[in-house]
Amino acid sequence: MTPADRATITAHLGTTDRGWVEGDLNGDSVVTASDLALVCTADFNCDGVVSPVDILEFLDSWLAGNARADYNGGGVGVQDLLDFLNDWFTGC
Repeated sequence: MTPADRATITAHLGTTDRGWVEGDLNGDSVVTASDLALVCTADFNCDGVVSPVDILEFLDSWLAGNARADYNGGGVGVQDLLDFLNDWFTGC
């Protein structure tokens, strides 16, 4: 889950099951702030645990210039690395 994913979910807050349901992460049929609480951007590999492995996998993507490492939506650069590390150290 990336900040772009979080922004997409945020844009659909209040959407009911008759609308955009992909952001309904807790299954209550409404996209709410509680769904955002389940999104942890520091868990880069989406295994449910924030660990040093997330840093290593982010660095692999970042060094390869992979679009997945475009953490802030402005192209892959040093700021992506800094933003990811900030989130990682902040935790979930």
